[in-house]
Amino acid sequence: MHGGSETVRALAVGESATLATAAASLERAGVCVDGPCGAVEPPEESTDCLLVDDVDAVAPDRPVVLLADDVAAGLEAGADEVCPTAMADDGRLLADRLRRALRCHWGGRTLLADAGVPVAVVDPTGRPTYVSPAVERATGYDADAIRRRVHEEAIHPADRPAVFETFRAVRDGPPGSTGRCEYRFRNVDGDGRFHETTFTNRLEEPAIGGVVASIRDLTDRRRVWRAPSTPSERSGRLGVDPDGRIRTIDRRASSLLGVEPAAARGVALSRALPEPAVAEAAAAVATGTGRRVEVRVGPADRWLDVRVRPSGAGLELSLRDVTERVERGRMAIDRAERLETLVENVPVILFALDPDGRFTVSEGRGLERIDLEPGEIVGESLFEVYDDQPEVRADARRALDGEAVHSHRTVGGRVFETWYRPIVTDGELGRVIGVGADVTERVRYERALGALGEATGRLLSIEAEEGVYEHVRDVAVDALDLEATVVYRFDERTGRLTPAAASSAVERWFGGPPRLDPGESAVWEAFVDGTPRRLSGDRVPSIGAAADALVAPFGDHGVFLALSGDPGTFDGRRLDLCRLLSWTAEAALDRIGRTRTLRSRERELQRQNARLERLNRAASLREDVVRILLRADSRQVLECRLCERIEAIDDCAFVWIGELGPGGGRTRPRASAGDDHGYLEAVSLAADGTAEPTGRAARLRAPVRIDTVGDAVRERAWRTAALSRGFHAVLSVPLIHDGHLHGVLSAYAGEPGGFGEVVASTIEGLAEPIAYALDAIGRENGSTESPLTELEFELEEPSPLGTFADRLDAPVRLEGVVPADDDATVLFLSVGRSVEPPPAVVDGLEVTTTVHREADESLLRVRLLGPFVGHAVRDAGCELRGLSAEDGTVRVRAVVPAGADVRGVVAEVSRRGPAVSLVARREGSGGRSLVRDRRGRFFEALTDRQREVLEVAHRGGFFEWPRTNTGEELADSLGISPPAFHNHVRAAERKLFGLLFDGEH
Repeated sequence: MHGGSETVRALAVGESATLATAAASLERAGVCVDGPCGAVEPPEESTDCLLVDDVDAVAPDRPVVLLADDVAAGLEAGADEVCPTAMADDGRLLADRLRRALRCHWGGRTLLADAGVPVAVVDPTGRPTYVSPAVERATGYDADAIRRRVHEEAIHPADRPAVFETFRAVRDGPPGSTGRCEYRFRNVDGDGRFHETTFTNRLEEPAIGGVVASIRDLTDRRRVWRAPSTPSERSGRLGVDPDGRIRTIDRRASSLLGVEPAAARGVALSRALPEPAVAEAAAAVATGTGRRVEVRVGPADRWLDVRVRPSGAGLELSLRDVTERVERGRMAIDRAERLETLVENVPVILFALDPDGRFTVSEGRGLERIDLEPGEIVGESLFEVYDDQPEVRADARRALDGEAVHSHRTVGGRVFETWYRPIVTDGELGRVIGVGADVTERVRYERALGALGEATGRLLSIEAEEGVYEHVRDVAVDALDLEATVVYRFDERTGRLTPAAASSAVERWFGGPPRLDPGESAVWEAFVDGTPRRLSGDRVPSIGAAADALVAPFGDHGVFLALSGDPGTFDGRRLDLCRLLSWTAEAALDRIGRTRTLRSRERELQRQNARLERLNRAASLREDVVRILLRADSRQVLECRLCERIEAIDDCAFVWIGELGPGGGRTRPRASAGDDHGYLEAVSLAADGTAEPTGRAARLRAPVRIDTVGDAVRERAWRTAALSRGFHAVLSVPLIHDGHLHGVLSAYAGEPGGFGEVVASTIEGLAEPIAYALDAIGRENGSTESPLTELEFELEEPSPLGTFADRLDAPVRLEGVVPADDDATVLFLSVGRSVEPPPAVVDGLEVTTTVHREADESLLRVRLLGPFVGHAVRDAGCELRGLSAEDGTVRVRAVVPAGADVRGVVAEVSRRGPAVSLVARREGSGGRSLVRDRRGRFFEALTDRQREVLEVAHRGGFFEWPRTNTGEELADSLGISPPAFHNHVRAAERKLFGLLFDGEH
């Protein structure tokens, strides 16, 4: 076989000008050409192939290149290459076709058939063994359907016998015999077509081994035969006189040449037609024979078939438009060249084996990958060439046994996907055709994907972020073969990318990976926009001598970085793998974050559930205590049940309620629940600031809560006593209502912090209702003999009331107090003489009206603008019993429970109001009777305005008979209308009688 760089010697056979042009262009391209000569001579030893211009000159016993535009007809005649006439002046292309004819012989024809000519190879049984793509396009049936002979049903039933008879005649005839038949054919879409098939017997030729069927679609031609010719299909004619000028021209010819008939007549033929047509015309005159040539004319790049025939008057020329056919030929050539380019440039190996396993064909760019040249191993046995490849030999053996084989094998360090196709005729193996494609990179990619998939499962089971970073590094090194790898995490605190894991190669090749500040490099850009990318050139991060890099961000967590010291190391597949790895890492880190958030929410939910449980327990406690308060009919029952309920609280060990002894001494127990283990006898329960929490609560009149008794145990003796009895937390709450201390409730827990915030606040909130209930039970039971202490104070500072008494020069006594809307206080004052008219206003005191006046006494209504000492007495927990002013001295009488801390009361009154000093103390009895209790409830039911009006009416003699003052007079003194005065009086009366009579029930 001749190689592509060897000298080719061709014999040109033919007499046309096109052939002469082709021979001359081949000579210029370095090809030795003999001829042109008029006939085919026996080939000389130095002749490699024939170059002919006539189908009849094709010799089947040698390589032939035909100059013709009908590719199918040339191939049917046996030519190895068919070159269009337009290629005659391109010596380089012609030389390439000659070499390809030598190199491939029949194989070159097969490539052209694959490129555009409908060709099929049929074995002696009529089964197609090869189908070109053009057959599929011509019939609409795919190759598999044609191999299953489905297309035979598409032949018209009336035409099938003739088609089959023609095939059998060619099959049974001598090698090279042909037969032709026309038939009607139904395309796969149901469209009726006219086809012509030419059968050629190539059974004896090793490269084919079957009957070649060449198909032509005659549908358009048959339709033309049945239809009148159109101007575009008829031939144009023109006559040329002996002088070479156009004598006659019809409209079709003038249209094809783009001239008007009148303008064309008399014009030299050389001006109307290109030089090749003029040369053929001259040859026809010289030889007296007809000539034919195809030329390109006109600005529209139209191709014309020019036929020249000598006549007595000169020449007759026939012009026919063959542009469409030429373009189809060009397209077929282009497809063939593209197919050849594909084979020569794509890493594919085309090979064929004879029945003994010897290579008959070895072509393709893929041979370079295993250090072989095209044709280098032709003639050698596959079993010898690959004697160290048992798997390859096994595949070949199976194929030679008639089995189609598809496998992946490693040859020369490269992975090839190989297909073996046995060609069997009459049960005999003729050859094996094979194709091998280099899929090394694809296999590596798939293996890396598999390893990445295995690593993904492990990655998604890691529970810590540090483990994810380290596993990503290990997967990149072990599975993706990325030795220099750094995993950066984003540090939200510093706003930088910080190395979280790095392979040893990074330290060894590039030094330690640095931290990356915002905007510092392309790595940061990739992290911000979330796009994986390959970095090269000056965009490679400045890490040692790195020259190539891949960066793949994984969400907001960080980036994955692979480095190489060699430019161009990484490709798109590696980037895809890095992208998949980064996505998996992002999913793993997101899962860890979600798990952490979920656990945090679970803990918060547990805390909330615990708090809800505490709230439920507190609500239950509150409901039970309220129920106890409503149902108890004695103080003893109430306190005992109350202690029992509080002692039932979790961790509560002991509860008791005590009261202060006389003079504020030791607190005495009244009720308890649980076992105190002698605690109350062992500790001091005095009401002072350093005592046990019960005494401190009584002294401070505020709750005392100790969550950890063990703190500062050496500082308080009671703590040691409590700890020795298992008491670790204490809550003491004073029971105060209306300023009166009804006792102290103390609870002790067996665990530190046993009284949580919710329970403690609940008990503290129940203290006032408990005290109220104790007070109410005492009143309902008529406890009128409770000990009381009456204190008498004297104001140490000048007072407006004292100044008022001095100015009147008469004693003043407080008769009633009514709160005002503003900061002032309305007082009803009794003066020991008749006052008319009202005295002038003193600082801090304003006389508003005289309610009642007699000879020795007057009742005045005044407004005290400053602080009122009665309010301070009330706020200090005392009851105001009287106030008098005489000779500039103001004295106040107040009642406090017996045993109260008198000094503390005096200090509290002085702190809340004007400074006072104690001038007298009297012990006695006399509690609050039921009537007095209803008096308080009555005053609580009145509005401030109603109380003021009612007191003015009472003091002004409105309810006496006869009345001292009328309602109109009193209304005028109050600055209101008489109806408003009477309305307030009636409303107060309704509340008073309702309280008296309804309360009896």
